[in-house]
Amino acid sequence: MVCKTVAVVTSTIGRESLERAIRSVHTQTYPCRHYVFVDGEQFHSSAKAILDKYPHVIALYLPMNTGANGWFNSYINAAAPFLVKEDILCFLDDDNTYRPNHIQTIVDCFNAESNLDFAYSLRNFVRPGGAFVVRDDYQSLGRYVHKLVSGCTYNIHVQGKKIPVVCRFSKQNLIDVNCMALSLVCARRVANIWCERGYGNDKAVTDYLLANTKGEMTGRYTVDYTINYRDAFSTYDEFAQYLSENFAKEIAEKFLTLFSQENIDAYFGERPWAKE
Repeated sequence: MVCKTVAVVTSTIGRESLERAIRSVHTQTYPCRHYVFVDGEQFHSSAKAILDKYPHVIALYLPMNTGANGWFNSYINAAAPFLVKEDILCFLDDDNTYRPNHIQTIVDCFNAESNLDFAYSLRNFVRPGGAFVVRDDYQSLGRYVHKLVSGCTYNIHVQGKKIPVVCRFSKQNLIDVNCMALSLVCARRVANIWCERGYGNDKAVTDYLLANTKGEMTGRYTVDYTINYRDAFSTYDEFAQYLSENFAKEIAEKFLTLFSQENIDAYFGERPWAKE
């Protein structure tokens, strides 16, 4: 069997978390090549201070900020398949990390299925810095859509207080960009889809992949995804302002834990998307 080559693409504006992302790629049990795109001249110096420590990383310094005005990593993800030559293309945001076996489990999927277009892993929610909070068992599940009921009121108990919060959910398939792995041919085929939107671009790519291509899931929670507390808890800023930021973060983490468990319960206590 011919060994498949793997590229990991990271877009960055030189945040300190980039170093953790680089290290997580470097410690993979399966070899891969890491490409880091520094998105704009104004971020070159901060990124270079980190990248100079890791000469094995292929650093590409873009002259303009392609992610400005809410476009995030869209244009870099679209261009990357035409700039790399590896067989499989993975993505990793600069504030997230891989578990050491992530690439190996991805390659195992491609080796097990002929003519596979894409594979995807599951993810864990972690705090900034990497502390584990809970497995994501309701959002980034690929073919499986959560069964949570929109409009329900949840009583969240935090620091001796009972807080009723009405939660609304959209029903959608999602493979988080950090969990995706595309064959180079497939990555080039979907390149334009990244540019249909900025935020939520991975949702658009997910819809196309599930409807038009052949994919497989690893069933392993090998991506550590840093929580965006404002996304997790819509009234985060209100609670942070009138109570405290730590209080708001605690509520957000409780929601993530609650929703994941409720979705497992809705699947009769099973996790058909998982193999661990």
